[in-house]
Parts: sequence; C-alpha cells; structure tokens
Amino acid sequence: MIKACEILKIRHLPCFAHTLNLVVQDNFSAEPAQAILKRCKEIVKFFKSSCIAYDKFNEVQVQEWKSTVNKKKEPYKLVQEVPTRWNSCFYIIQRILKTSESLNKTLLKIRKAPTPLTIDEISILGDFEKVLGCFEEATKKISGNSYVTISMIIPMVYGIHNNLESEIMGTEIGNNFRLGLFESISKRLFQYESRSLTRISTIIDPRFKKEAFRMKENTDQASILLENEITVYARQEKSKSGNGNCDNGEFEQPKPKKKHCLILWKKKLKGKLKMFWQMLLLPKDNIWKGKMLPAKQIHWYFGRPEKRKN
Repeated sequence: MIKACEILKIRHLPCFAHTLNLVVQDNFSAEPAQAILKRCKEIVKFFKSSCIAYDKFNEVQVQEWKSTVNKKKEPYKLVQEVPTRWNSCFYIIQRILKTSESLNKTLLKIRKAPTPLTIDEISILGDFEKVLGCFEEATKKISGNSYVTISMIIPMVYGIHNNLESEIMGTEIGNNFRLGLFESISKRLFQYESRSLTRISTIIDPRFKKEAFRMKENTDQASILLENEITVYARQEKSKSGNGNCDNGEFEQPKPKKKHCLILWKKKLKGKLKMFWQMLLLPKDNIWKGKMLPAKQIHWYFGRPEKRKN
C-alpha cells in the first residue's frame, strides 16, 4: 500500500498503531530479549498442546486461590505471542507473570516439560512489562472509532518517550531493552512531529495546542502553518461572502506558492478547519471589517487555557 502511494504520488500518513508494533518488534528481534521471549512461547506452546498439562495448571491455580483471599472464579488462560497481532508480546509476558508460580509448580510435576523460568528471567520479564505497558495503552487509544485520533499521535509519542525516561529497570537486560526502545522511537516515531498533517491536527486540538510538542522548532512550524492555513481559508470565505476585497492592506498576506497541507488532505479533514475558524470568531466578529487579523485570532486561541479532558 505504501509503495502504491509512492508510485501514484498520493500523500499518506503511516499507520501509527502499526508503527508502534514495529518499535516493539525491533527490540524483540535481538538477543537476549529474543531468547527470553522464545522461552515463554515454548512454555505456552507446551501447555496448549497437552490437555493433561493444562488441566493440572488450572488445578494448581485453583488450589492457590483457595489459600488466599483471591476469589477469582475462572483460572487464567495462557496467551501465545503472534508477530502480526499487536501487543501480543506484552500480553504473553503479562499473563506469564500473573501465573508464574502456578506455571513453575506445574512444570516441575510433568515429565519432559520445559524448564521452569528462573527468578532472574521473571525479573527481566517484569522489566519488559513496565516499558511495554505504555505501548499497549497507546495502541488502544489510537484505535478508537468514536473520537478524533490523529491529533493524539504527537502527544502519545511525547508521553511514551517521557514514560520510558522515568522507568527504573531492575535488571541490566531490562535497561538495555529500554535503551533499544529509545533508538526505535527516534527512528520510527519522532518523524510524526515533523509531518504537516499531524502538526496542524495537534495544534488545533484545544486539549494540546503547543504543549504536546517535544521540540520547540516543530511548535513554531506548526504555528506558522496554522496561520497560513487560516489566512487562506479566511480569504476564501471573504470572497464567498461578497464583502469586497482586502484593499486596505490589513488583511493582505503573500499568496502561497503551493497548496497547503489541509487543502491537499481536504477529504480527510473536511470541516475541521471551518469548525476551528468558527471557534476563533466566537469572541469577536470583526474580522470581516478588517479589525482583527488571523494572527491575532490565533494568538487569542493560544492564550486560552487548554481543555483538559480524559
């Protein structure tokens, strides 16, 4: 699909959820993370291929719950990792950590079973779970179909980066894995902040505005892009309204040499710029009289407090 877009010269935006998955896969394709994940997959495969082993595993879980305050009715099921399934690495690790004691007890009771996980391996898996949790949460948020998601891409990249910086790893392998994620994020995710479509989508979202950008130069470029787009849109609206031209010079700005990004992606962002423009006109309706330039309207927009909403 990407190659087809390149051949046909169609502007496109790479799937963010898929790119998140690639960041994780990059680091599980290298040692020693690959070896530890392989051990987990072998254990899950063994239980899924043996009904006797799985039944014993469930019995051990029930016995453990009876001796504790845990009143869970159904035993946990093991989850297998599949490269094409987003976040399946996180899910297999999370489930193995939840059932590690039951797994090891069961494996020790069965002949020809895989070797149980060591304490060191469980600690490493715990570190993996810490850093992968934010990727799983971001994938769920960006996969929503009842709200706008494109404006959330840049804030999510910023949030994932900050989360990884604040995490403290308990093992050397876990820390190396975290550093590897940093490299993959720099390679695959930081580019979203330099794309015009994601820039302007984020800056017109009243929840984020300028606060969601990691680099100041990207914030400045987004502000300039927004001002240019509003100027072009305002000129078009004024022309449609039949209120004359801009001979007084107060509204005159140089014409762009090429089409702006929002015009190029007109079908995708249909109505978004119009809604934003109408919001700018709420406090003062004097722009058509030449009393307020788009730059001042945008300055007013940035001066308003962000709308905090979960």
